[in-house]
Amino acid sequence: AIDVYRREGLANITARAIAVQASVSVGTIYAYFGSLPELMQSLWERPVEQFEDRLRSTSAKQQSSVAKIEALLLEYLKFAQENPELYRASFLFVRPTSAPSPTKRELESSAFITLLVDAIADGQGNGVIRKDDPILLAQLLWASLHGVIALPVNIDRFKWHSDEQLQVSMLEMLMENIRLPD
Repeated sequence: AIDVYRREGLANITARAIAVQASVSVGTIYAYFGSLPELMQSLWERPVEQFEDRLRSTSAKQQSSVAKIEALLLEYLKFAQENPELYRASFLFVRPTSAPSPTKRELESSAFITLLVDAIADGQGNGVIRKDDPILLAQLLWASLHGVIALPVNIDRFKWHSDEQLQVSMLEMLMENIRLPD
């Protein structure tokens, strides 16, 4: 599937093309993966794991909770900018309504959320981050940041400000709203 993807691009990946590349039947593909979208999502697992390792490293290098939060949000933006196709496939995937829903995992299984929650809770303990449920605040940060990336991609019929301007402004606004005044 990776070879087909590299050679022909995301739009041209089919179970048949993958089966031909792997010298197996289409049935064999579906014996391992319940659907083509499931197979496609498996392609992004390793790069997303590497991204999560980068998040952990970035978080560990920061001295303050505020710096951790901002650095994590910035890393998320960088990941989307540096890997637009991977980001689209792994974070902007819209499952057709006819496709079965995946098994839901706990949100805390995401390194991004876990690191944000920890930094938020630490900042609240130090009196520099506003009081609220840390898990809710982490979800709001992620949803806001994701939205500023996704909206211009998904609704590209409008003339938006540049991606960079929208993203930098959103990051500044989020940080302004989560910090307590000095």
